[in-house]
Amino acid sequence: MKSLLLRTYTFIFLNDFVLIYPLYAVMFTDHGLSTAEVAAIMAVWSGTVFVLEIPSGVLADKMSRRHLMALGQISRAMGYALWLFYPGFWGYLAGFLLWGVKSAVTHGTFEAWFYDELKARGEAARYAQCYSHARAISFIAILVASGGASLAILLGYKFVLAVSVGSGIIAGAFVLTLPAAPKSCRRSEKESEEAPPYLKLLKLGLQTAASDPAILRIMIFAGFVAGLIGTLDEFWPIFADMAGAAKWGIPLFVGVLSALQGLAAFQAWRTEGWSNRTFYLWVIGAGTLLMVAAFGMNLWVLPLILLGSIIDALVKVVFDARLQHAIGSEARATVSSVKGLVIEVFGLFSLGTFGFVSASFGARTAFMTMGAVIASGGAIFALRSVLATRAHS
Repeated sequence: MKSLLLRTYTFIFLNDFVLIYPLYAVMFTDHGLSTAEVAAIMAVWSGTVFVLEIPSGVLADKMSRRHLMALGQISRAMGYALWLFYPGFWGYLAGFLLWGVKSAVTHGTFEAWFYDELKARGEAARYAQCYSHARAISFIAILVASGGASLAILLGYKFVLAVSVGSGIIAGAFVLTLPAAPKSCRRSEKESEEAPPYLKLLKLGLQTAASDPAILRIMIFAGFVAGLIGTLDEFWPIFADMAGAAKWGIPLFVGVLSALQGLAAFQAWRTEGWSNRTFYLWVIGAGTLLMVAAFGMNLWVLPLILLGSIIDALVKVVFDARLQHAIGSEARATVSSVKGLVIEVFGLFSLGTFGFVSASFGARTAFMTMGAVIASGGAIFALRSVLATRAHS
């Protein structure tokens, strides 16, 4: 068990130790892209994940999940190489497309792989705690990378990108060393040992996601939080830049965010007993503080956006654990990918809204608008919860 966790956490660290991550949005604007163009490029990434999320989940239920995750790492590394040699709108767009491939073949695949590895060892009940720690390692990697980026940027974007390409290749090689759970842990006892065909798995995954109200509620709320609050992670460097932070200070700001997210993720499993309504109230608060921060737009308001990062980290752990425990079918990766699809739907909405408002009224107004959307969404979830409680009383 210790060996599994050590290797898993090492992979998670390598996966997120990317020096260019806290700097790429500012790099885009430094190379002449507008905020709206940055949002458009990110929409290509989100759209790629949207198209490939479920097919990659089905493939992960049929073939080696390790090979899929390795493919994703190499794909992202190739994207960074394009940014290195072809800086500009089209090079950045193509790079994000390759990054989208990585995201699609990793999200649901890793979660399903990790759950089944724990299940094979009789430790499935510890998934929330172990996944919580994995998420914390992810943010620690971003924190360390942010610290490195604040120094590496002194040598220029090309150096930062070259190191990021190397990191992706190393992560791709390491993932192939991870264990593979026995097939019996990925198969229902009522099914034959022969892997079901693609369409059967796809149908089973979609039916499981759509027919179970509990699973559907988990997916919608988790998708809303990750798709809106999580997507804004990509714009925080631009927010800090607009607020007056120095170039070397932007990675440090991202590092502080990652440190708080890591701490929240590490302790997230302790919040499994929280009611849904508690999470809804946190989302309302996060959206409200974002509106206030965007209105002020200076260095002193940067701490106000921290609440959103914390609630995003908590929801990702707690609601993914609730989802994995609720699935109970052989199409685990497929169902997990349906959740990823829901996230991308909200993510595309977020990017489209941010890009349109930014192009029409400016980035500051776009941040305020997103805060209003997040707070309103939290209020809708909370109101629905109250009405549902009254209807059953």
